[in-house]
Amino acid sequence: MFRKSAAVASALGLLLSANAALAAEEDANIWLAQTATVDLGGDAVLWLEAQERFTVDASRLGQLLVRPAVGYKLDKS
Repeated sequence: MFRKSAAVASALGLLLSANAALAAEEDANIWLAQTATVDLGGDAVLWLEAQERFTVDASRLGQLLVRPAVGYKLDKS
């Protein structure tokens, strides 16, 4: 009997907490991305990538990702 009532109480607690999570405020976000490839001469290449995430109804920069990479061309074509 105790195990049944504990299982019912746990299930009820999960259901009630799920309803609280659904009560989130509306907020518009925007993700932007820029990429560039730079030939460094010879077989070397530079890749650059930047991603911005604007939050608070797209009015504030919330996150910025910058990814540089250096590569080597294996094929000339």
